[in-house]
Amino acid sequence: MIRAAPPALPDPPDPNDPANTVNGPLSGVSGGPYAGGVLIKKEADVGWTKPVNEFIAQFECTGGERTVTKAFPISIGESLHGPISGTQTQGIIDAINDVKPKDKTVKLSTTVSGDPAKITTWTLTGIEYTRTTYDVYVITQAVPAMERLVGYIVIDTPKALDTSKEEKPCPPPPTPMIELGTGYAEGNNPPPNSFFDIFFNILPDDGIPPFFDYGKVYIYTGGALYGGTDVRPGETVSFEVPPGTYTVSGEIGVFGLHFTIPGQTVSPPAGQNIVGMIIEVTLTVIEIVWVIIIIIVFVIILVAYFILRRLFGGRGGETQPPQTAPTEPTTPGQTPPSAEEPEEEVDRGGQS
Repeated sequence: MIRAAPPALPDPPDPNDPANTVNGPLSGVSGGPYAGGVLIKKEADVGWTKPVNEFIAQFECTGGERTVTKAFPISIGESLHGPISGTQTQGIIDAINDVKPKDKTVKLSTTVSGDPAKITTWTLTGIEYTRTTYDVYVITQAVPAMERLVGYIVIDTPKALDTSKEEKPCPPPPTPMIELGTGYAEGNNPPPNSFFDIFFNILPDDGIPPFFDYGKVYIYTGGALYGGTDVRPGETVSFEVPPGTYTVSGEIGVFGLHFTIPGQTVSPPAGQNIVGMIIEVTLTVIEIVWVIIIIIVFVIILVAYFILRRLFGGRGGETQPPQTAPTEPTTPGQTPPSAEEPEEEVDRGGQS
């Protein structure tokens, strides 16, 4: 989807700007070289606050303090100027996997309190983030060394909560109670928000090698590969691109065979002149993966059944069909002899 993203990711560098080219070995390299000659360089961390308006808790005619905790997602973004080659895209994906945090969320706590004579409402007014930015370079020439700045990797990690409270008199008769907002829980270890959070946590972040491989997402424009990223279950990665029409597709591997999962085509809103677009990519192959797992388990059970049936089915396990005596041909008007009662001997002039 296309969304506004204040504060915006760094603008993709102009590939034709001479200032984006480094002559000589790149200093301060944080990682690499990755596939395609990709290098990354870490910039200084900066702090910023995202304004929000979210209900935390309400103390109705009751006092005391409570520590409440909620898990907030870590935001990952890319800002690249493509198109780039498939090998360079793989190098950028490897770099992202190297620098992204192990956890997809951060648990943050805050203290809320109440007054027996008042109704106290606590609101989350802002989330403070630490922004870590990596410059992405591509080696364009080995000797003499030359690198070109092609974009940025941005990681926003929540670090603190800004809150406010509002109080008003408690109306008689008082009805003491405490209400918590969605996702908040007392203590320092909040439970998952819903069944879907548990379902996402069941699916391994890095697949189930060598059986399943998923998470790679590619972005195309005009038939050319523009960039790529790696998305874990339950994670959203934003991609800043210049205005245009883009197609997003994913890749899933099953026993070494890779298949393309068609995605979505996005373009600027009609009649609007925008400077850039943000494409949000969320992993949605979880249902496909679980369907494949169920099918494979069913096939394994079916194959095991036929193998056991072939091994043990003919050893005393099968019932032989009953044997019947052959029937002799008869002439018209003659009754055939019974198979159960032997035919009586008839004395025909001394001949038996």
